[in-house]
Amino acid sequence: MIKTIFGNYEFEKQDFAKIYAEYLIEELDGLCKHEIAVLESTGHGFLTTAKKISLVSGIYFIYKDNNLVYVGQTGHCIRQRIGRFLAGIRGTEHEDEQHPAAYKYIEYFGRDISGLSFKHIRIDSMSLEHDVSLEDIETHIIQQISPMFNSKIYKKYRYQKMLKITDILGNNNERIVTL
Repeated sequence: MIKTIFGNYEFEKQDFAKIYAEYLIEELDGLCKHEIAVLESTGHGFLTTAKKISLVSGIYFIYKDNNLVYVGQTGHCIRQRIGRFLAGIRGTEHEDEQHPAAYKYIEYFGRDISGLSFKHIRIDSMSLEHDVSLEDIETHIIQQISPMFNSKIYKKYRYQKMLKITDILGNNNERIVTL
């Protein structure tokens, strides 16, 4: 929010994004959680109880054993984004695809995909007002609810697994090794 030269306050784009995010977080508890079952015959395929998510844009929330591990957004297809996340975990992603959250997931849970589920909020990005984007809303949601692989919690876990190594002579030739 900015104060004009006349003393009035005006909302900025980020203020509207925060308002959208707060509203969506309030709605999150009431949303249906959909279980994920992987199709072994394909690298990206999965089965779910969710209907009609093929061409749905919006924000999605991925859970492992009822713990929120990741929040993402897409302007195109939630099913495809979740499929990419699963492919990253399974190691079946295409060469040109990367999903950093899937690699963080592997570090923490291995390739165990049991207990995965998701929620999604359908948002038509073209209907958002005040130049707010899905990414703006996603950023505010992540700041407010701190999912495991979007937040400092993951960074703290990763730091605990790192070891600082100095050379035998005590020189300043330090390096970090991830265990």
